[in-house]
Amino acid sequence: MTAAATTRVKLADVADIVMGQSPPSTSYNVDGIGLPFLQGKAEFGALSPRPVKWCSDPKKIAEPGCVLLSVRAPVGDVNISDQRYCIGRGLAALVPGDNLDGQFLYYQLLTLRRWFESQSSGSIFQSINSGALYNLTLDLPDIQEQRRIARILSTIQSAKTHSQRVSAALVALRKALFQTTMTGTSKWPTVRLGDEITLQRGHDLPTQRRRQGPIPVISSSGVTGFHDEAKAYGPGVVIGRYGTLGSVTFVDGPYWPLNTTLYVKDFHGNNPSFVRFFLETIEYASHNDKTSVPGVNRNDLHALQVSWPPLREQTTIAMFLGTVASRIEVEASYEAAIEVLFASLLRELIDGDRRT
Repeated sequence: MTAAATTRVKLADVADIVMGQSPPSTSYNVDGIGLPFLQGKAEFGALSPRPVKWCSDPKKIAEPGCVLLSVRAPVGDVNISDQRYCIGRGLAALVPGDNLDGQFLYYQLLTLRRWFESQSSGSIFQSINSGALYNLTLDLPDIQEQRRIARILSTIQSAKTHSQRVSAALVALRKALFQTTMTGTSKWPTVRLGDEITLQRGHDLPTQRRRQGPIPVISSSGVTGFHDEAKAYGPGVVIGRYGTLGSVTFVDGPYWPLNTTLYVKDFHGNNPSFVRFFLETIEYASHNDKTSVPGVNRNDLHALQVSWPPLREQTTIAMFLGTVASRIEVEASYEAAIEVLFASLLRELIDGDRRT
């Protein structure tokens, strides 16, 4: 794809820059009085914010259609304003002029994350000052080309958002179906979970000790690398112990569970797929270590009293839910492909490295 001709301009010449300002704390409320209030990027959504507070005495306002930029740690995150907002010190609102398309600016700023980090100050909490924004240079094609690029990227981003919603709905459906199959099961015995499965803490493996190989290394958020040695053999079920509490990963072959996880060391003859679906329904937040760093307590999980079906019914339940699980995996692959396409086109259509 041939790059369009561009003109190098300063951000301040094509957009108004509104630096946020904290309003009086007495004006904050959760009753919807005044304008929705954004202190920083904590309220950012996938594309537009999700406010949780309002402000009756706003000092700085972001109008609909402007680009919201996080200027305090973490710096560089962006959203598009979908309504009027009161913005605090953690944000800047960039209001596009006649020769700048707001969506195009949003996508171009996505490529500038490292630049924002390099320009930030503060040894503990990074921040971007107004001077850095006023001096930021952009390479802009003409306005029609900006809109064409924005339409392409927006279409792909919409497909990704749709896929994420489908995946979330399928996960909720699977959990609801499992809970339905487990309801009214008075004929099943109540047992101690630790008598049906044995959970084991994972094993430390720093990145510098990993060697090239085919064995997946599983953290609390899933597969995060590979190694040439296994600590456990599938079928396996791994639970996030720290970090992403209670995330459940199913593994078919050999694997290395990290020390941020718990893994099923012994299924005691139970169906591994059923165990996976069962563990996905537990509310792990109520079984943490109660330390300054939240974590899942293995002993608390072992002590749980649960209704437990015999193996034959476990297998039936697992086969039934496996069809939904397969669709979730397909959707995840589709979502990953969209992400790769979006990243590739973002680099190709918007040259994020051409700046001073």
